[in-house]
Amino acid sequence: MIQLKSISFSYPKTDFSLKVNEFKIDASQKIGLIGESGCGKSTLLKVLSGEILPHEGDVHIDGQSMKTLSEQKRRQFRLKNIGLVLQDSAMLEYLNLRDNILTPTTLLRLKVSEEDLLKLAETCGIAKLLNKKPSSVSAGERQRAAVCRALITAPKIVLADEPTSSLDAKNGRIVTDLLTEYCQSHDATLIMITHDQNQHSKFDKIVDLEKINEAKND
Repeated sequence: MIQLKSISFSYPKTDFSLKVNEFKIDASQKIGLIGESGCGKSTLLKVLSGEILPHEGDVHIDGQSMKTLSEQKRRQFRLKNIGLVLQDSAMLEYLNLRDNILTPTTLLRLKVSEEDLLKLAETCGIAKLLNKKPSSVSAGERQRAAVCRALITAPKIVLADEPTSSLDAKNGRIVTDLLTEYCQSHDATLIMITHDQNQHSKFDKIVDLEKINEAKND
């Protein structure tokens, strides 16, 4: 489903460089991405999502080349096909949880039934909190709302950038279970950055970025 071919990327005026000759991720595979801080895990997710383009090489998703799409079409492709979960939940504070969750569907002009929204919210344990603002719920509840937002469009791919890093062990397990169980039941692909070795068994494969990044970053 996902294939990186001879990609390289670097940030201007830094020593950081990402160089991956080939990296394939099968459909419905659950990948745990590990590596030391600063090795490029978040950058790799941005390349995979098409948020940034590699300077060389390309990313193919279901045969679709990211380089052949305009920025606007990449954004639409990402909204339709990829669910993103970030470290800090990235909730819009002026919206309640319901409207935060529905943000992708609003951008896509996609109608989601109240029943489907409530079913997802119940699965994530926040159905009774939908009318509350992010500031009035806990960090764990905000992150579960972020999971709902990522899954509301039923994406084929879920990219999660350390979604449990700010959570306690209990909430961390809840979020990881929600993501892995969704991908299991929907035959979706999951790539999740994690530092929690206790959760490695949740994934089909653990990939150490430092071992596949051919660039030498000191």
